[in-house]
Amino acid sequence: LRYRYSDVKTEKLKNPLPLKFKKHEKISAEIKCQGWFPNQVIAVSRNRALTIVNCNERIGENINVRILEADNNIYLAESLKQRLRT
Repeated sequence: LRYRYSDVKTEKLKNPLPLKFKKHEKISAEIKCQGWFPNQVIAVSRNRALTIVNCNERIGENINVRILEADNNIYLAESLKQRLRT
């Protein structure tokens, strides 16, 4: 099965969402749910969802994180509280 650009009906936005975070920025975020992988959670800050790695904190807690990637409004961050060794 192959999809064509016209099948998906995507449109390029004239005014895309602005980036809220910069790479290496340190912020505070509230954990909302567990991620797909161990030691991964989904958090919210500045009305954006963040994927946090190296984090084993509980849902509802506020944590300090550092942004690792900030491309296309997809944010990946790591917890600053403790670094887990894998």
